[in-house]
Amino acid sequence: MNRAVFLDRDGVINELVYFPEAGVIDSPFTVNLFHVLPKVPEAIRLLNDSGLKVVVISNQPGVAKSKFTRDVLSDMDNKMTQELSAHGAHLDGIYYCLHHPEGTNGQYRCQCECRKPKPGMLIKAAKDLEIDLGQSFIVGDSLTDVEAGQNAGCRTILIGRLRCDLCRLMAKQNIQPDFVVDDLWAASQTILNSAPQTNKSLEEARWQRNIQKIFLDSARTKEAMIDVCTPSILQAASIIAKSHLNGGKLMLCGNGGSAADSQHIAGEFIGGLNSDRDREPLSAIALNTNTSNLTAIGNDFGFDQIFARQIKALGKTGDVLIGISTSGKSQNIIQAVIIAKELGIKTIGLMGQTGILKEIVEVAITVPSNNIQRIQEGHITIGHIICEIVEDLVNQKKLT
Repeated sequence: MNRAVFLDRDGVINELVYFPEAGVIDSPFTVNLFHVLPKVPEAIRLLNDSGLKVVVISNQPGVAKSKFTRDVLSDMDNKMTQELSAHGAHLDGIYYCLHHPEGTNGQYRCQCECRKPKPGMLIKAAKDLEIDLGQSFIVGDSLTDVEAGQNAGCRTILIGRLRCDLCRLMAKQNIQPDFVVDDLWAASQTILNSAPQTNKSLEEARWQRNIQKIFLDSARTKEAMIDVCTPSILQAASIIAKSHLNGGKLMLCGNGGSAADSQHIAGEFIGGLNSDRDREPLSAIALNTNTSNLTAIGNDFGFDQIFARQIKALGKTGDVLIGISTSGKSQNIIQAVIIAKELGIKTIGLMGQTGILKEIVEVAITVPSNNIQRIQEGHITIGHIICEIVEDLVNQKKLT
């Protein structure tokens, strides 16, 4: 299998063009406007001499938008190859996507699989030229090129200088190039100084991208929670604090990871979230901790009743129940809420965006995500916040 360097064309190989009548910088629309950038032929020759395949991978929507024809594009290719050849450089392949979903040329107006950031062109080139994508690079001047490379499993190089707005966009879109350089000559030096990746380093690079994606997704979910969850968190904390000041207790229940969250939150209420040894313990119990109760009730009355029956035995008017269900559809949590309401127990639900639970609890705290992991991460954060607020309210007795 061959190693390759995939090059975006406009802005990497040739100059972009300023069109004053439109006030935009864009790709050249005529052969006369096509000019190879300085040191590009030398950079490509260096890559040629090292045994790397050099392949152009470029979106050219100007054809779909009727700004130029395929013949004009072919003439630009001829000019490009001639200028490279004059310096002893060559391209091993040229792949273009001529499509655009808003094109005026009906032949090319479509949603396709080749337009970057989709990896279609890279995958086709890899098949045609027997290229190992995991050992190859893509060099581009936009995050679209970087994303296409990531989607194909290549290492990525972004040409240009990092700006604050670009960094924010990279974080928002979870697109992070492996290298950032000034031009193609610098990119060629970076490539030649980079050792081929082993299977281990390929796997590490893949997981490095995945880890970054997970962290950013989690951070974005929590950022969205600020507006979505704050009012209901404050309402829930006020209800729990009032219950404790009046001699009530907090009961919690959940399944699986939510059961662990129930125990965790109960432990914070009893032990003290901020290690405040001066405060009195706050009464809290996780209903999923007694295996004898769970197995006996589940066996005799059904799994749907494992929490409801305990609430009948232990709960009283003035207590508070927190039911945790990432799906919002757990039947044993729903039955627990129904029984709690019949007994005059205040009900709070921690859930995601779906499920009937949010319709039946008095306070619904919904994490704005459909991803189970992000919802669970949000739930334990919410539990910590509620406990911290309740500690403060009970200590200061600031309830009105």
